[in-house]
Amino acid sequence: MTQPSATIVVNKQDMEALMQIEAKNFVWDALNNHSDYKTMASYIKGQMDFKYRPNWHVVVGRSFSSYVTYENRHFIYITALGTHFLIYKS
Repeated sequence: MTQPSATIVVNKQDMEALMQIEAKNFVWDALNNHSDYKTMASYIKGQMDFKYRPNWHVVVGRSFSSYVTYENRHFIYITALGTHFLIYKS
């Protein structure tokens, strides 16, 4: 399924452009192929670990607070279809 760019919003990022595109694609795939947040997070983490080496962390939900430490250039916070995705490597 084609990803509508207006549907995915990057709220904050410290990540190279190509990695951002991949992260957005993984988020879109997760939304289209998984029905619960835990499975979405697991899927995205697995994809990021495989593509960009471990250890990635993924938080998914409609409402949460966070304060994280991450590797330089390895952080993105996305909102898609009302769901928030915090993806970072530490």
